[in-house]
Amino acid sequence: MPLSYSARLRRDLRDWQERGLIQPEQAERIAAHALAPRGLRHFQTALALCILLLVAPSIIAFVTANWSTMSPSARLIVLFLANAAAVSATYLASRRVARDQAGSIRRLVDGLATLSLAIAAATLALVGQTFHVAADPHGFAETIAVFGLSTALVTRSGGAALIACIALIATDAGLGGLDLALMRGEAASGSGSWFWMVGPALFLASLSGWLPARI
Repeated sequence: MPLSYSARLRRDLRDWQERGLIQPEQAERIAAHALAPRGLRHFQTALALCILLLVAPSIIAFVTANWSTMSPSARLIVLFLANAAAVSATYLASRRVARDQAGSIRRLVDGLATLSLAIAAATLALVGQTFHVAADPHGFAETIAVFGLSTALVTRSGGAALIACIALIATDAGLGGLDLALMRGEAASGSGSWFWMVGPALFLASLSGWLPARI
């Protein structure tokens, strides 16, 4: 059963049209009037983002304070639940965007997608810490760049694209390693290949309008 007012209204309008109670033109006028953007909708979105920004750090602080006393299995369960919650919230918000096409909901999807990417990045770091995997900042940055590109393209998130760009800058290519290799006549490898795959993909997605040009 649809939970939001807009989803219920659209369902009822379709039902009334099928029953012959209203004409399609009347349904369009009703939907345009009832679902027109109003200040309250922006307030609700801002309130939801504020709650998210307040609750998320509290949960992170609580987990961090008890992280050292948790078993590896408990840590994996916590990380899995956090990722599942973030991805599920992004998916539900994306479905609502497909129905309503509201700008405020698009911003909420962008924020949730960025949050899910941040949680995924933290998960990679914490899993490596839990199982004492040797630190590899270069590989970590490349992985986040790929994750960020995927998230940005799937959810059309400017925030995820921004994280992908920051991850690219953190690689050797972004810091000039690629330029030095080309100056020496060496073949580009590793970070260079990722740079030329992720960077142009982000640029073309922004140029085509799939990703917001202003992040």
